[in-house]
Amino acid sequence: MDKKEARRYVLDNIDNAINKGYIKLYYQPILRSMTGEICAMEGLARWIDPKLGIISPGDFVPVLEEERLIYKLDTYLIEQMCKEYSVAFERGEDMLPVSLNFSRHDFEDVDINKVLNTNLKKYNVPREMLNIEITESAVGKNKEFMKEQFKKLHEEGYEVWMDDFGSEYSTLNMLKDIDFDVVKLDMKFVETDSVKSKQIVKFMIDMLKTIGIKTLAEGVETKEQLEFLTNLGCDKLQGYYIAKPMPGGDVKEYLKERGYKIEKNIDMRYNDEIAKINLLSSKPVTEYQDIKNKTIDIMGYVDALSLIEVENETFRFKYYNEMFLKEIRSLGIESIEEMREKLLDREHEFHKKLKYMIYTVDETGKESKTDGIVNGCFYLVRLFKIAEEGRRRTYAYRIENVSNNTDFLRQYNRFKERDILYSLFDIVDIIDLKNYTIESIFKRSFVNREANNIDAQSHIEEFCNRNVYPIDKETVRNFYDLSTVEERLKESKKNILVEYFRAKMIGKGYNWHIGFLVKDEGEEKDKLLSCIVELEDEIVRRMPLERMLNGIKEDDVAFSESSLWKNFTTNTDIGIFWKDKNRRFVGVNRAFLDYYNIKSVDNIIGKNDEDMGWHVDPEKFKDDEEDILKRGIQTHGVHGTCINDGSIKNIRASKMPYYRNGKIEGIIGYFVEETDNNMLGKVDSYMDEVTGALNMKGLLDIVQDYIDSYIMHRRDFDIYYIDIVNFRHFVDSNGVRLSTRVLQEVVKKIKEVVGVTGTVARIGGDHFVVLKSVTTDEEDMQLQEEIKEEVYNIRRIDHVPCTIYLTIESEKFSEVENMEKIIEHLIREVIRADVHK
Repeated sequence: MDKKEARRYVLDNIDNAINKGYIKLYYQPILRSMTGEICAMEGLARWIDPKLGIISPGDFVPVLEEERLIYKLDTYLIEQMCKEYSVAFERGEDMLPVSLNFSRHDFEDVDINKVLNTNLKKYNVPREMLNIEITESAVGKNKEFMKEQFKKLHEEGYEVWMDDFGSEYSTLNMLKDIDFDVVKLDMKFVETDSVKSKQIVKFMIDMLKTIGIKTLAEGVETKEQLEFLTNLGCDKLQGYYIAKPMPGGDVKEYLKERGYKIEKNIDMRYNDEIAKINLLSSKPVTEYQDIKNKTIDIMGYVDALSLIEVENETFRFKYYNEMFLKEIRSLGIESIEEMREKLLDREHEFHKKLKYMIYTVDETGKESKTDGIVNGCFYLVRLFKIAEEGRRRTYAYRIENVSNNTDFLRQYNRFKERDILYSLFDIVDIIDLKNYTIESIFKRSFVNREANNIDAQSHIEEFCNRNVYPIDKETVRNFYDLSTVEERLKESKKNILVEYFRAKMIGKGYNWHIGFLVKDEGEEKDKLLSCIVELEDEIVRRMPLERMLNGIKEDDVAFSESSLWKNFTTNTDIGIFWKDKNRRFVGVNRAFLDYYNIKSVDNIIGKNDEDMGWHVDPEKFKDDEEDILKRGIQTHGVHGTCINDGSIKNIRASKMPYYRNGKIEGIIGYFVEETDNNMLGKVDSYMDEVTGALNMKGLLDIVQDYIDSYIMHRRDFDIYYIDIVNFRHFVDSNGVRLSTRVLQEVVKKIKEVVGVTGTVARIGGDHFVVLKSVTTDEEDMQLQEEIKEEVYNIRRIDHVPCTIYLTIESEKFSEVENMEKIIEHLIREVIRADVHK
């Protein structure tokens, strides 16, 4: 068959091939170089024709591209991938992300985003399990259009990969203008062993890592190529040496026979984060931080780098470079094993400093720095967290011997009594009064950003906000007021200022501290030495009373009725409201809005309690208010329940008539939440500790209130049973911490949809129940779809891509009218939750 006939055959038979299933989805495994595990698959089309046999993709894909029919193939492959994922998932097989190739015409001729989301929802496939591949040439001249399409895909939660990197002349322009998550190196650079090709590959990996893009090399066909690319730090590898494309049913068996392990989903993001470190760089951590902070540092030094993985109070070196070995040997430590022993030794300085730095980094999310002396050498250490999953954390641990760095030592040895300062104080800074900058000498007990010639006043403000007891903040601000400090020092006659305040240290609560500001009368007269130390208990007990009352002051205030009312309603934490003669809200204070999580007073003005729907049984409050308006009575501390944040709250409300010109014009009232210890204990026992929703006990208690309202006033209500689809798999794939956050976010979204008109409970595992005043069938379906959509629209939780599907069933109580049947249904759900734990 000549080329023209082959072209005609493809065009005449493509629809039939798709409908009959002649086009199959083959999978080619992708290896993670760092772990040697299979971390993903590429999905590839194979046409197995009953008449012609195997038709090469090179024969039918270009034809479909030219005739703008490629969307038929690609939309079919999307659904096929989702179908096969769903079947494999039901069988309990290990699941890996799959990348599919797309054409520019897919975006121009169909709504590919809609096609993706429709199929993923239909088969319950998480978005993060499908990656979008597109070649540079496919972007073509319509770059702005494609750039917008990729932006939408990113917003939806998909990764976008560039295929065949380096095959086109405009490659660098593409990287500049479009955000790619992964770049696949064109196999022509990998398949040759020439020095020039290897240098080009090295350059490309270095460049891509520098701008924060993950790398994947195609065409790996030999062991030598695999080792070369692994040593360069190329993240992922693909090629016939690892595995050729094959049907899905054959892949798992092939990998098992070859001894390949499948990377667990729970490890994917963890390993992806570690892979961002560019091992080819002279300053890999600096570059990593630049990527995180979206900055660029053109200066720096060669990092003496190691990667330390910490888990359950122990650790291991995942990686270290030659410079790291060189630096520790210069400190008198002969091997990496000896360094590890010192870091594990609880009495050694290295261990203590590492423990402090880990705490600081985990607390602030920023790099921690410290220094010390070992074997007569002065050293500087930096620590930065790279990745975290569960109890595992990987840190970049850098060390530098600065004993011979005279400029550095000059900065750190301005005071001859430096060792004494170490032993006497918790934090020491140098403040430059000329430039209003601050430089941190050391800190032992406070979590605060490192100060290296940064603005002193902003640093002091951060210290106040993060560490200082609220009442003492103004005292500390005044103490460190640099505009007045020199005048105050002169008045002190001793060139020293002293202040007492309470501050929070690492691992402790607020304790009393004393701060010193000392003027340097030597060569550097524009410098202040700032020192802080925690006071021992014995000293605190002997402190003067006026020091203990620090921050408490009395001011003369002119009182008026209007200012009293304004101040009271503005500042009190009591929810205050006022209504007109028709029981409709005229106004409420901020505490009222905050209590019910209402964003604006406009959402409540003109409505009554029944409109708001926040009382299970509003008749009790309605009767009281009508008596107030008719007879002028007052009610005090009337007990009741209200729906708040998806839960039932016990409140006590007091109301009184509002008179104007001798006539009742409305109602003024306030409420407080039950605060007696017995009631607090009861409320706590009703709440789910994980999500803050009601638990089973709370649900059973409140459902009786709904039933009582139904019996007394025929107020019907709906019961919604909500489950997360495949939550057990989510736990296995992502770990307990992230799964707990998923439960919390799902409850949060349900509460946002239900508002103050419904009660939300978690009755076990991933099973939830909502009680809500009755709706029409149309409103019922709309509510269910809104809850599903809001939860599906969660793209990321704690920066981790997540896709969450829900199933919802509902029934009206009037259709059941049987508490026992409801309890029976709830118990079945709880048992099912326990079985799937």
